[in-house]
Amino acid sequence: MEMPEKGSIYVVDIKLLAEEEGELPPSGTYFRKIVIRALRSVDPLTIRSVLSSGLPITVSPFYRGPYPHVRCPAGPLPIVRGQEYKVRVVSSSSQVGEILRGWLSSRQRVVIEGVPLEYRESRVSEVSWDEIYSEEAVWSFRVRFLTPTSFRRSTTPYCRLFPLPSMLFGRLAAIWRRVSPYEAPDLREFVRWADLSVVETGYDLCTIPPVRVDGEDLVGFLGWVNFKVIEHPNWSPDEHEELAAWTARLLRMGELTGVGAGRTHGMGIIRFIPKPGINREGEA
Repeated sequence: MEMPEKGSIYVVDIKLLAEEEGELPPSGTYFRKIVIRALRSVDPLTIRSVLSSGLPITVSPFYRGPYPHVRCPAGPLPIVRGQEYKVRVVSSSSQVGEILRGWLSSRQRVVIEGVPLEYRESRVSEVSWDEIYSEEAVWSFRVRFLTPTSFRRSTTPYCRLFPLPSMLFGRLAAIWRRVSPYEAPDLREFVRWADLSVVETGYDLCTIPPVRVDGEDLVGFLGWVNFKVIEHPNWSPDEHEELAAWTARLLRMGELTGVGAGRTHGMGIIRFIPKPGINREGEA
């Protein structure tokens, strides 16, 4: 394969201090509006370019731990005066973090749903596509669904509330085709492989009440699912090895892009946890 031009995904981690008590919804919709307004006021050309790219700006819900995480039963996040809260912004542009830092520093505070928050600091990190593409085959793994996740269906307005392998990896592969400089596997063949070769071996999921996301109410699920790759006879061992590597690449990307409905508003944030030392026969 011809090597593509290098590129990166940029993650901006922002810390804010609550000045009053209150509640914030488990969605990135409200802070995303502030991000878009800030970028448009400072550099409209950059925001136009980013919004039209394959990787539009993604904003997480507010959180307190090491990464965004909404817990069952999902509800508004209680805000305690004097505590720090975080929000994460992901984009394809290195300029987004610098623009946001300057804009927030000049204003010192933002108000979300009536809750004033003082800007403390922001940090920008870079994840290269080379790093994501270097993932090796994984045969057993867990996916944690950290924020409400659902998958739209073309035949009904009701979303699917379970991560079927064909749907999960099909949606991730479609995102990869839009945003990555590396060529993706054939989408139809990969979805067929995931349907026949990736199985669920356990799960603990809950569904949550509707969350307001960009003008619509989305129902989603939270929790974890364990998956295992089995060698279906329709594919050779070498093909299984390559496609199992693609599951790892797609899930690493998915930790940054999210997956499913409302992902640019903080829905569908996942965490990929490979089970180390497990070989293709499922043995340690």
